[in-house]
Amino acid sequence: MVAVLAGYCLIMVVPAVLLLGVRVAFPARVEPLLNRLNTWITEKSGSMLGWVLGIAGFLLARDALARLELFA
Repeated sequence: MVAVLAGYCLIMVVPAVLLLGVRVAFPARVEPLLNRLNTWITEKSGSMLGWVLGIAGFLLARDALARLELFA
């Protein structure tokens, strides 16, 4: 069980660390892309994306807690 949790954490953390490294190493090339992505998320999709991500996050957390038998 510990190995599975460690593998999961590794899979979730490594992409974020790699993206951070790219952003730190090449800020001039990455910032315009991030600005365009931010504009698209805030203007085009409105608050709907936030609701979808929030609901999906809640459902994932609820399922994880149920599988860990932390609540009935």
